[in-house]
Amino acid sequence: MSEEIPPADDTAPQDATVRIGSFLSEHPFASAGAAIAVGAAIGLLLPRWKVTATAGSAIGRTATRAAKAIAAAETARTLLAGINSATSSVKAGASRLADHVPDADTVKSGAKRALERAGETAQKASEQVVQAARRIKPGED
Repeated sequence: MSEEIPPADDTAPQDATVRIGSFLSEHPFASAGAAIAVGAAIGLLLPRWKVTATAGSAIGRTATRAAKAIAAAETARTLLAGINSATSSVKAGASRLADHVPDADTVKSGAKRALERAGETAQKASEQVVQAARRIKPGED
């Protein structure tokens, strides 16, 4: 009995490649997850080098400094907004105040009228004192 040995099938590797390709295209997220898991496993098998540890701590320090810089920039932006708001309020208040303050000519004419009235009042008071003095007779107190 002679059994025939089937001829070698050269299409088997091609079929596997086609099947893997169709799996990757049908399940992209599962494929990505599997690739990440394989990469992590390989990374765990590699020895930890001092360069990696130093680089990791340098990245951590840089990230900390970046976070502090971002916080400082945000604080500065908030303070600037407050200063701008306060400046606007002061300008508005000064403008309202300026509306109530007379100009120099108005003050000057008002002072002149007040001085004239004070002179008139002093003149009248002087005349009244003279008249009162005439009414008082010497020796009558």
